[in-house]
Amino acid sequence: EQKHVGEGSDAIGSVKCYADGKEIWEIKKGPYPITELERKSNEVLVDGDYAYFVLDEETYKVEKYTGKVIWRVGDCGAANSIVLYDKYVFVSGYYGPNLKVMTKDGTVISVDGNEQLKNIFHVYELEAKNGKLYVSCENNYAEEATIEIDIDALVNNRPASTPTTNRN
Repeated sequence: EQKHVGEGSDAIGSVKCYADGKEIWEIKKGPYPITELERKSNEVLVDGDYAYFVLDEETYKVEKYTGKVIWRVGDCGAANSIVLYDKYVFVSGYYGPNLKVMTKDGTVISVDGNEQLKNIFHVYELEAKNGKLYVSCENNYAEEATIEIDIDALVNNRPASTPTTNRN
């Protein structure tokens, strides 16, 4: 369960894990002057024995049974979507950075300057399947769009063979 409680400088963000109706662990951040949009995604993703989430502009990987932090990566912006695909973690930031990519071991992969990301602004949602990352966002024309990104090309910082933009 992930919650944001309070307003202004009293805001607290937390992630809690429950089993049989009892709280097992909690990670809490704050207080800080924020809005809900600025500090957390609403998603906690579970992959095997680990949980992944964003809290206070940091992406976390924790042991799902103990809450022990395996790693955390900062500067993830106003994260509003987190997706796991293969060995990667993708986090979108509404205000920026628009996309943060890391491996499941916490290694950050620089995607700065990648040609596939040049038309992505204000990311709303991410989805990954079949080797592609679908980014719902505003494009450089201030229109809603879904941009298809080749994951292999992105993480290896090379151009995609056929970049695709679908306007909604």
